[in-house]
Amino acid sequence: MAQGATWLAKHGGADGIWGKATQKAFADFNCRFYNWPTEKQLDRFYGKPDLSTKTHPNITYITPAYPMYLAWQPSTKLNRIAVHEKCADSLEWILHDILDFYGLDRIKHYGLDQFGGTLNVRNKRGGNTLSTHAYGAAIDLDPVRNQLKWGKDKSYIARHCPDLEHIFGAYGWGSLGFKYGYDFMHFEAVKL
Repeated sequence: MAQGATWLAKHGGADGIWGKATQKAFADFNCRFYNWPTEKQLDRFYGKPDLSTKTHPNITYITPAYPMYLAWQPSTKLNRIAVHEKCADSLEWILHDILDFYGLDRIKHYGLDQFGGTLNVRNKRGGNTLSTHAYGAAIDLDPVRNQLKWGKDKSYIARHCPDLEHIFGAYGWGSLGFKYGYDFMHFEAVKL
């Protein structure tokens, strides 16, 4: 607390407004408490997906904090989302934070209600190692306007929702888009 007070005094104090600086500070502070695995540690941390049944033994379901729809069938509303039990609480909080930060109208406008998937037991696109989706440790948002290979110049999230990096980051979730410059729809509970 003393360090925080010193930092506030040095930087002009608190203005009482939850903005980009506060969100970044919150993310930097809180992500220390989430000790997600690296890609090499996925099997040990999350357990192995069942390739024969195309599922994972440690999956649970969460109810989204706001209405979400299948991106490939927008008239289908989701009642629940499959996610690894170790990620469930953090993803619930992330979706609540997205709702709090953007509000329902902006969520719809930015396509953050367009669900592209969580659990999908498969290899990475074009690769021979399992995707983090195979563990239920990833979520894709608005895949139509944020396609896999699109960079910052084309991705809707990169151009209009850069705060998502900090919202997910507050819970230790990484963004492939903001880290590597492609796949801006994809957020995962993995150390990048």
